[in-house]
Amino acid sequence: MTTVRGVQAEPQTTSINVTGPGGAGPESDNELVAAVPGKGIRILGMMVRANGAVNVRLESGISGEPLGLLLMLTNVAALSGRVPLTTEHGYTLPYSDVGWGQTEPGKPLSLEMSGSGGVAIGGLLLMFTTPGASVDGILVYVEV
Repeated sequence: MTTVRGVQAEPQTTSINVTGPGGAGPESDNELVAAVPGKGIRILGMMVRANGAVNVRLESGISGEPLGLLLMLTNVAALSGRVPLTTEHGYTLPYSDVGWGQTEPGKPLSLEMSGSGGVAIGGLLLMFTTPGASVDGILVYVEV
């Protein structure tokens, strides 16, 4: 156990290996970390690389999760903007003990891919589960 910004945490590393659907079709959501009941998933760092052109976005939730008994609406919150990746180029979020974003409690962490045409993405994710409170964004400022 370690303390990350006052929260007792056990950071975990998980690999990222996803492939988008064939063609330049619709967006696809790929679950990176399964939901943990009552807990959020905070991203402490990440590195990804693609073998082709694709746009990626981190999300809290998976498209098509039911919001109600008979509704199948998108129940997803974006944790980042869309980041364009190209062949053999990557994207890195360096380690931050504040975190780069966090899922809503009880929601999985997913990676949306768009314009993927069967592109594969690989990488590494450093994260931990939080005791339930959600962080909607990060503010960085300089006091003068």
